[in-house]
Amino acid sequence: MKIYTKQGDKGTTQLYSGQTVSKGNLRVETYGTVDELTSHLGLAKSICTVAEICRDLEGIQKDLILIAAELATHSENNWADNRRKKAKQVTEECIKEIERRIDYYQAKTIRLKNFILPGLFQCSAQLDVSRTVCRRLERRLVQLAEQFPVRPEILAYINRLSDLLFVMARFFETECIVKNIVKELKTAMDVQIREKEPFTQYQAVTLANAKRLLDRGEEKAREIGVPMVMVVMDPGGNLIALHRMEGALLASIDIAQNKAFTALSLKMPTSKLGEISQPGKSLYGIQETNGGRIVIFGGGFPLFHNQKLVGGIGVSGGTVAEDELVASAMLEEFERSIV
Repeated sequence: MKIYTKQGDKGTTQLYSGQTVSKGNLRVETYGTVDELTSHLGLAKSICTVAEICRDLEGIQKDLILIAAELATHSENNWADNRRKKAKQVTEECIKEIERRIDYYQAKTIRLKNFILPGLFQCSAQLDVSRTVCRRLERRLVQLAEQFPVRPEILAYINRLSDLLFVMARFFETECIVKNIVKELKTAMDVQIREKEPFTQYQAVTLANAKRLLDRGEEKAREIGVPMVMVVMDPGGNLIALHRMEGALLASIDIAQNKAFTALSLKMPTSKLGEISQPGKSLYGIQETNGGRIVIFGGGFPLFHNQKLVGGIGVSGGTVAEDELVASAMLEEFERSIV
């Protein structure tokens, strides 16, 4: 059977229910837009590297085929009505599943603070194109529903679908950003370890060590006249010791701990992280990860001994420069006393 029939040479086509209509007919334009959206999603799927997005896109494509078939059936006779009733259709459960996927992707996406500018990655850009086609399809459906009956489930499904495509694109971008961050961090950590002077022996940070560091930190804080909170953590991010000077801000308790956590988890001073996490830099956006525990301003240092990470320190209570001054004094005490 040849793919061309020549029946459409006069600008007409046949609906699924048998009627012959103009190719400019609104119904044809509407299910043609469904076909366009399905193809755009196929392109997104072909370049997507996230398995769960690919799986969801394929399920959506199958739903859209059902919608296209239903829209191509003009129910003006009993034959069409009977055929429609026997066919598979998108249902309220399909809409709920779309909503569940929206909630899932949104929960795993970096919070948005500005309007998005599509084009950060090829796949997310294609998902954004698909979203705009989906919005156009929704407008066509509304126009069609003003002239002919259109099941409300179809309208609701397409409305939710554009939202899903939006959060899918943002989720893909988040996944790529995190992968890039991990890659950059591995490189940065390798460099940090290579550049670190080896110590003569390995020694973990004990409670006695931590107390000496805190004593030195308090001494420096008193020199500059700023009450501070200082913490020392082990390599697993567990608190070894915390010291809050009288008058130190309550908020500094969490901030100091998060600085120590950041420094030891990323194996770099928080001041260094601040430099490479600015807009346009390699780790931009990292502060949105790890439940908001990542701090990108000075006052935190990792503790290395014999090329091994043995802990981290964090200081908070003054300006960034004052925090850095006290933390540096603690770091110097560590390097002096540990050898």
